[in-house]
Amino acid sequence: MPSLRSNRRIIIVAGAVAAIIAILALAISAQTSGSIQVCENPPTVSLTHVTGFAMIQSRPASYTLKQDTDLSIQPVGRYEFVLKPGSVGHVKMVYDFCPNAFLTQPSRTANYSELNKLFQSRSSPNEIIYKLNDKPDNNTSSTGLSITSSDKQLLSEVLNATDVGLRIFPSDLTRLGIHSLAVTYIISAEPDADKATYVITNFYGICPGELLTIGDTPNEKSIQWAKGPFYGCGG
Repeated sequence: MPSLRSNRRIIIVAGAVAAIIAILALAISAQTSGSIQVCENPPTVSLTHVTGFAMIQSRPASYTLKQDTDLSIQPVGRYEFVLKPGSVGHVKMVYDFCPNAFLTQPSRTANYSELNKLFQSRSSPNEIIYKLNDKPDNNTSSTGLSITSSDKQLLSEVLNATDVGLRIFPSDLTRLGIHSLAVTYIISAEPDADKATYVITNFYGICPGELLTIGDTPNEKSIQWAKGPFYGCGG
């Protein structure tokens, strides 16, 4: 018959195990709930992983971005994503919503539902894209391409990506830390998608957009399109 002391040991061990399980469950819940701290400043964005594209070319430079590898130190912007009709590309980005400011700047808690709504608002059914005109004279400018300028004849507005056989949407949100998360965007092109170069505005935090070419090779004229105040909405 078990002694009182042995029963007490069993109770203590069981209690310790239950406490550990509760702590682990709380940690897992915090990691998967998606709630993060958000500061007033815009988030910083970094490109961490891409796959499925025919090619990804830097613009206005001309080096090729490696796919299916760690790109965690690679800044976002000045890239032309080339996607073949009938294929699917994945773009993973990391967002830090309190860069170099956590505990020194007021912040608030944003839950998964709010964050998901924020990123889903930029999906292809909700966000328009722009088609770059085919005529070379209309695609170059001494100041570069800027959607915010009065030189809007450089672009042709498309109601949304589905009008040209494209779907662009975030498929996965993963909490990485107290104020950061990863988002994977999916870009799919129908077999009969319109072959052209577009400015897509579906990546949250990329102002005013990224270059997407539907076809087999980059559009060399995009070197000129990417100059000037195109990326970052600054001079």
